[in-house]
Amino acid sequence: MIVSSFAMRGSVPVPYSGGGELTQGPLHDDTGPLAVERPAGRTAMAGWIGHAPGRDGSPLGRLQRAIDQEGDRAVRRLRGDFALAHLGEGELSLYRGLSAMVPLFWTLRDGALSWSTDPLDLLPGRAPGLGDVELGLVPMLIAERGFPHERSWFRGVHRLPAGHRLRLSGQRPVVSAFDDFRLGQEPPASLEDAADGLRDRLSAACERVLAGADSAVLMLSGGTDSAVVACEAARHCADVLGFHFTLSGFPGFAQDAESAREVAAHSGIAFQEYDMGRHTVPGGDYLKGPDDRSLPRTHVPLPAYAVTAAEAHARGARFVLTGLMSDQVFMHDWHRGLWDSLGWSTLNPLAAGRPVWQVLGETLSSSFSSGPVAFLRGLVSGDPAAALPNPEILYHHVGLTRAAQERIADSVGESARLIRRQEEEFHGAGVRRRRPSGTAQLFVKEAVNFPHVHTGYLNDLRPRETFLFTPFADRDVVEYLAAVPPEYKLAVGHGAHVDKFLLRHAYAGRGIPHRVAVRMRQARIDAIPATYAHHNAALAAKLLGQDSMLVEHGIVEPGFADRLDPRTVHRMGEPLARLCVIEQWLRGFVR
Repeated sequence: MIVSSFAMRGSVPVPYSGGGELTQGPLHDDTGPLAVERPAGRTAMAGWIGHAPGRDGSPLGRLQRAIDQEGDRAVRRLRGDFALAHLGEGELSLYRGLSAMVPLFWTLRDGALSWSTDPLDLLPGRAPGLGDVELGLVPMLIAERGFPHERSWFRGVHRLPAGHRLRLSGQRPVVSAFDDFRLGQEPPASLEDAADGLRDRLSAACERVLAGADSAVLMLSGGTDSAVVACEAARHCADVLGFHFTLSGFPGFAQDAESAREVAAHSGIAFQEYDMGRHTVPGGDYLKGPDDRSLPRTHVPLPAYAVTAAEAHARGARFVLTGLMSDQVFMHDWHRGLWDSLGWSTLNPLAAGRPVWQVLGETLSSSFSSGPVAFLRGLVSGDPAAALPNPEILYHHVGLTRAAQERIADSVGESARLIRRQEEEFHGAGVRRRRPSGTAQLFVKEAVNFPHVHTGYLNDLRPRETFLFTPFADRDVVEYLAAVPPEYKLAVGHGAHVDKFLLRHAYAGRGIPHRVAVRMRQARIDAIPATYAHHNAALAAKLLGQDSMLVEHGIVEPGFADRLDPRTVHRMGEPLARLCVIEQWLRGFVR
């Protein structure tokens, strides 16, 4: 059974001794709406779970009894994408699942602790003003890196990070990790065992979502990641639509469409193309978000969530499937993938593809640490930030001031250290500090917690009663891949690198066409905002000109718009689109 609702909110007095208000959206299971279901007195949920514990009574009633009896342990056993509110004996607990993309926000104001899946519910009753916006976090929104997991777009409105619990008993709310990925599993004995284990877990993840589902919509790119999801989705759902975004006439997109069409035919699913060109023409609406209560979208292509959610809603599908997060869960710790995969063969130019001094020089020059001494100190101390690439690799800083760039870099480094500290607190002595590990986990947790995912949910998915699902975020998949040896994730030979080698090996000819599994190049998705920027350079220059709020608040360099050359502006299309989206969003607030 899948139990789902799309919204939840509530409030309790502080100090808290009992009672409170709970509301939530309509509940559904795999047969349709649960017309008689109500919040079970003291428990509410937004999101979905694979099954409610126990057998007797309503789903929420069973869930409430399990939390009453076992607390955090009951929630850790759940599989799905969810946020929970539970009123116990004189104690409030808010939970957000470890791999949940459904957000949960809370605030402490006017003698009450309130929470909601929509942060705008928690702002004062008047229309939001510019003073409500966390302007100091805008650079991290633009870079899509380093945004603190516990913060939101607005002052005083906190997010609950994935895998965390808020506990209120008395005066002071306490937020702490109640769940984390289990590290230290036994690695698979061979490449074939690793491939078998990966297929089993991806299949189980899709089955949890699609068992009993009448239909689903898949964002099908033509690459390996979404092709694997197409393969597994077709096994568990009879009606799957592969929805492909293209850009007519732009080099590479025709080949992507051909590959996506081949995947759909091979998997036996329907196929439909959507041309993004309609949004990128002169005067196009590529930057436009929903008309009411919208939050800033930064992830390319910008209209994708809205268009796909509308298609899913029209077909009665509650899930939009994607291959997102494959890059993150197959990522090795930066600067260590080559060494871990090749070992001493790194010293062999025929294997590494270049002399060892070039490998070392490239490592040092692209390191997050400033200079070889700091890099070596980070290696010795186990500082996870030493495993990060430098800021210029981490984000596009087109137009950002030096102060904004430094703020992003500091925040990314702190995120890496915070995640490492949380792992140590949760796992105790089981996490070794001898090497600067933790970068791969950083990118997994950043992907789940980053605001652009929540923006897509709040603006586009939730209003259409649709969830986003990727099997690569399933905790069983993440934990399994954390134990897979790096040489199975990154294959290196004769200077050639094959990323996600295990995924390609597991499905090539065994679920997806071999030609698709070995594809190494796709059309760059950032060509879509590049095309928009090319056709609408004057609009971008006007938005970011002398009246720009981003300039006024020291985030974008003064005179940046004057330096935009209409002949070359397409080269910075993606970061430019992000700047324009944020600028428009800020202008929508009352000063």
